[in-house]
Amino acid sequence: MAYLGGKSTCFKHIIEKLNHEDYNGAVYLEPFMGYAHILKRIENKKQIYAGDSNKLITILFNGLKRNKLYPKISKKKYNDLKNEKKKSFNQAYAAFALSYGGKEWGGYTPLNLKHNRNYELERQNYYESLKKNKSFKKSVIKNLSYDEWSPKNLLIYCDPPYENTTSYGKSCNLNYDLFWDTMREWSNENIVYISEYNAPEDFVEVSNAEKFTTISGVGSIDKRLEKLFQYKNKPSKMIDLTKPKLIVKKKLKKK
Repeated sequence: MAYLGGKSTCFKHIIEKLNHEDYNGAVYLEPFMGYAHILKRIENKKQIYAGDSNKLITILFNGLKRNKLYPKISKKKYNDLKNEKKKSFNQAYAAFALSYGGKEWGGYTPLNLKHNRNYELERQNYYESLKKNKSFKKSVIKNLSYDEWSPKNLLIYCDPPYENTTSYGKSCNLNYDLFWDTMREWSNENIVYISEYNAPEDFVEVSNAEKFTTISGVGSIDKRLEKLFQYKNKPSKMIDLTKPKLIVKKKLKKK
């Protein structure tokens, strides 16, 4: 399943950590859900929470959880939906299932006759696999920015839009200094893993894997080292995964 920043092929080094037996029965949080390639592989967790600041992604996946029907969308309808202000499942479906390369509004491409591929059907097959997936079905999915979560005693995996790379939608507008400060804070009361190519000096690499990426879908392929990090400083106190606490911060009303 094509998706910018996705973990459809580069995930084993991450899953080995997240599904370690020490974390069986833990409450799991994934605040950068993306296309759920990691989420669907999570096992033996008491509860699963996921979020994304991209509203269309969360609308799409919550619609799948409710077994919404796939709409028939022409190129004209695709362009009309792109400009609609009110978010809907049809708009979310068009943005990703009918867009080239999995990029949000990347161009209307349900079929590719040159390469004999039905991109829309490929995406539908992926959606159907999610509907049957135990972890996806039990997950609670919310349209939240990572900094709207307030976790304690949780297992957390963060896969933010990587710095200085192409990302989907508007989620590339990330304050990276604030992000890493939040990861330091969370690591005092949670077990936190972060995917990135690079991290500040006070984060240690715990695993890695080679990742092959392409934006065009064909042509040149870039090979990079995908890394998994943890904050190297020990937490101020023992983390008790049997006593999880998760709060969603209230948004301040704009004046």
